[in-house]
Amino acid sequence: MQNRYSLWWPLTLILSTIAVGLVTFVFTDIVVRPVIVMWFLFICPGMAVIRFFHFNEIVTEWALALALSFSIDAIVASIFLYTGMWSPNAILGLLMAFCCWCVIGQVVTASFVV
Repeated sequence: MQNRYSLWWPLTLILSTIAVGLVTFVFTDIVVRPVIVMWFLFICPGMAVIRFFHFNEIVTEWALALALSFSIDAIVASIFLYTGMWSPNAILGLLMAFCCWCVIGQVVTASFVV
């Protein structure tokens, strides 16, 4: 089952992060923007963390990634709200940085797995 833990998900997460950054900060009037942003917010933060656990079942990964993504999104947004620094762009930027750091961690730890 080690083949499933290749670089497919890290590459998908990086491309999703780049795509959401482009449609949010550069091409703001593109039609598919809601789909790309929802994909990123609903799946990417949770999947970036879940991939460290190496679950054997795909359904478990997806269910936990969805739930964890909502939790991470809510925690980050709550921190910004309670500190009085509400900024949707900053929240998305922090989530994008979080995903990038998790992907770096995945790639580094995957290179040491035998």
